[in-house]
Amino acid sequence: MKTSMKTTLAAIILLSVVACKKESIHTNTGLAAADASKSVQALVIGQDYQGGIIIYIDTSGAHGLIAAKTDQSLGATWYNGVYGITGATGKIIGTGPANTRKIVKAQGTTGVYAARVCAQLKVDVYNDWYLPSKNELAEVYKQKAIIGAGNFVYWSSTEVDGNIAWAQNFSTGGRKQSDKSKIYHVRAVRTF
Repeated sequence: MKTSMKTTLAAIILLSVVACKKESIHTNTGLAAADASKSVQALVIGQDYQGGIIIYIDTSGAHGLIAAKTDQSLGATWYNGVYGITGATGKIIGTGPANTRKIVKAQGTTGVYAARVCAQLKVDVYNDWYLPSKNELAEVYKQKAIIGAGNFVYWSSTEVDGNIAWAQNFSTGGRKQSDKSKIYHVRAVRTF
C-alpha cells in the first residue's frame, strides 16, 4: 500500500510540475501577458480611435472627446436660414450633443447648416457626431495641429440669442459671438 501511495503521490507531483512548466512557457512567450493587455490600453491625445482622433481625455482617463479627421464643411451657416432661439446654450464639455439635438429640432432636417452636417456624419460604424459646444471647440483648437485643422473660424453649437452664436478663430484662438448667417468651417466631434 505504501508503494502504491508513493507512486500516486509522485504522479500528482509530476503532473503539477508539468502543468506549472507549461504555464510558465506560455507566460515567457508573452501569450498570457498579451491576453491581459488587451483589456487595458492607455488612451492618449493624438491617437486614432473610434473613427477620429482623441483630442481630450477627462481625469478618469476613460472618457473624452474625439474629433473628426477632416472638416465636415469648408463653409456653412449656423442656422438654416431662419433666425430664432433654439435653446442650445450649453457651453461646457459634454453639452454639445444636447445643443446639436436642440438646433436640429428647431432648424429642421433639411438644408445644410453646421449642426445638421455634424449630426448626419457617419465614420465607420460611428454615427453619434455632433457640433461641439463652446468649451469643446476650445479643446479642438488646442489640438488643431494634431487633427490638421486650418487657421479658419469654426462654429460651436453654443447659442447666445436668436441671432448670435459662439465661434472660434483657429488662427488666433480668439472666441467670438457671431451672426448665425456667417459662413464658417465645421469640425464634428463625438464622445467616448
